[in-house]
Order: sequence, then C-alpha cells, then structure tokens
Amino acid sequence: MLASLVSLALLSVQDSPPVTFERRFTNGAALNYRVSATLNIEMRAGDLETFLPSRLDIEYPFSLSVKELMPEGNVRLVLKRPTFKESAEDPDGKGPQVKIEKINEAVEIILTPLNHIINLRNMTPKKPMGGGSDSGSGTDDDDGGNKSLIEAAAFPNSLQSDLASFLLNFRDDVHRLALNIGPLSSSLDLAPRLPFDAVKVGQTWKETAGYQPQKLRGNRRGEMAVQRLDYTYTYKGPMMVNGRRILRIEGALSLNSDLGAFVNQIAMQEFGEATDVDTVPLQLTQTLYFDLDPVTHQTLHAETDSKGTFTINLKKQPKPVVEERFTGHTVLALQPAK
Repeated sequence: MLASLVSLALLSVQDSPPVTFERRFTNGAALNYRVSATLNIEMRAGDLETFLPSRLDIEYPFSLSVKELMPEGNVRLVLKRPTFKESAEDPDGKGPQVKIEKINEAVEIILTPLNHIINLRNMTPKKPMGGGSDSGSGTDDDDGGNKSLIEAAAFPNSLQSDLASFLLNFRDDVHRLALNIGPLSSSLDLAPRLPFDAVKVGQTWKETAGYQPQKLRGNRRGEMAVQRLDYTYTYKGPMMVNGRRILRIEGALSLNSDLGAFVNQIAMQEFGEATDVDTVPLQLTQTLYFDLDPVTHQTLHAETDSKGTFTINLKKQPKPVVEERFTGHTVLALQPAK
C-alpha cells in the first residue's frame, strides 16, 4: 500500500555501496515539518451486535532549530510544537468536532547523529489558569461515547472505576502509538533511529524504544504495565521518488500484550478482591518507511500504517464484553524553506 503512493525508480540497488548513516545539521538551521494522522476505530460493547465506527484526524506542525554543533557530531537543538488539532466525528451526525489546542511545547535536546536523545530539557511555558484550547465545536469526549460503553459493559462496579480508567488510558496510549504521535521515543519527529555500523541494501538492525507505561491512579505501590517496543529497520537502498533521489529505510513493529493478570493483581491490592476480568489482549502491528536526504540524512518524508485490536474478556462470559479494532495512517513531511 505504501509503495503505491509514490512512483519509484531503483538506482542500481544491487550495486549500491554500504552507507554509514549520520544525520548532519548546519549551525543556525531551522527545519519545519508537518504531521497528519487518521485513526479509524470500530467498537462494540455489552449487548451490541454491530461495530460502531468512529474516526479521529490529528494534525500538528513542529520545528527543529539548531542552536549549537557539538563534538562527535552531536547537536543541541530546540524542538517546538505550537499547536495540536483534532477533528472527531460527531456521534450525533452534526458534523466534525474540531479542537485546536495551543500547546506551545518546546524542548531543548542534545541529539546524536544517529537520532538518539542523550539529554532533554523541557522549556514549555506554564499555561495560565483557564488557558488552553480554541474549540470550534469540540467536546471533552473525543471517543464518541465509547468510553462510557466500555465502563458500563466491563466494570459496572463503581468501586473499580479506576481499573476501567487504567485500561482505557492504556488503550488510548496504544492509539497514540499507532499514529506515532506520542512521546519522542515512539513518535516520527526524530525518527528513525539510525544504525551504528555501515549497512548494505537489505541489511537490518533493531532498536528498542521506551514506551511510557500507564500507572493506575491511586495505586500506592506504583506498579506499571511496562511495554517494550522492538522496531526492526531495513535499509532498502537509493531510489528516485517524484524526481528526487532519496535513501529509503523501512521499519516494522509488532506488539502483543495481555493486561488481564495485571488488572486482577492491582484489584486485589487496592480493593481486596479480584475482578471478573479474564484476559485483556491487545495487539498492534505497524509498518513504517522513511525517505532520507542522501547527503545530510535528514528525514524528508515518512509514512506509517498500523492495525490493532483491543478486547476485554470476562470470566464465564461466552463472548468478549468489549471488542475494538482500529487502523492508523500517519504522514510526516518536511515543509519547503521559507
């Protein structure tokens, strides 16, 4: 699917020499990018027989401003995300709900030539009380009512509402992961992580990304559902894309997790009783590709496609009480210099 989006002409790939990837910046340079993403969800809960569809579109710009070239090819730069736009389908059919948040996020980063962060300092200004977003016709429930359906179907006991919140927050994090719009470690903003050694066409390397785990609100022991993300990258070689020479890197990710045992462990610690939850399988597969400048190894364009499922199974229930399937597509593009 991704390859069909652009016309490609291979440049003697078999004869291409090995490449040592090193991202190169110039002092004072400023790069501007735009990220756009679409998440499609189908969900059913409780006695529903049909899946209810919903869609979320997300868009944000970000910039990289080089402040200092450092030894060993490292660079000190500032990453800024000024706004974050969400457009969600209205469950009542009244048109899209649009929310534009002025986040003014700013982070100072020391970045290696391989796109690894070795130091990070948050420079985001504190928001004034009551500040935040400009909404066209937005609402706080961007889930189209799915959250209340899941809570009612799987956790009718209000004493265990924190468990429902935990699972829903974890699911939301996987949605962000599916769109690569979460933390810098798993977003497209500073991707891909480049290999240490020179690579030939067809060679692969692996990178493990940190995935911010969810912590149960009020959990005194601080247990978390820790997730490890193992990406496999492959150098595909030099190509021509829309008349421009690029170096193509492709990536793949597979995540399989079950939160059932963890939920019951927390329930025993917090409430002194187990839940009716049996298993909570969560699956995600993702393919990625990156087009890099052949000289500077800056990312010019990137796309990802994701597919996943989320299910809650209760004990002694013949079928899942919550079923969700989702797909995501994200595009990152370097904007023309002004």
